[in-house]
Amino acid sequence: MTDGTFSLFDKQSNEIAFNSSGAFIGIKYNKPKGKFVKSLSMGGHMIKFSYKIYKNNQVYISKVRLFNLEDNSKPIYIVNYIYDIEGRLAKIERTNNTENQLSMK
Repeated sequence: MTDGTFSLFDKQSNEIAFNSSGAFIGIKYNKPKGKFVKSLSMGGHMIKFSYKIYKNNQVYISKVRLFNLEDNSKPIYIVNYIYDIEGRLAKIERTNNTENQLSMK
């Protein structure tokens, strides 16, 4: 993509979209009842995903954790995604391993 955004596709052709800074934008599922990505590994790091089902019966990423594969015991970063009652992304909270928390609205 020319604007710097990029997407990852799993084996079921579900699309995970990121902006040019690498921040998560969203997931587009090829099949409503398809399997969900649990983790991705690349370049000595692993990203683990957690999901929640909200009132509208849609599945949303609730947490992403970045690990160093050499020391998988403690995440380097944790990103929490908070959604409003209608399922719209309302807040992103980022925490690094020194417990310094950054928030974005």
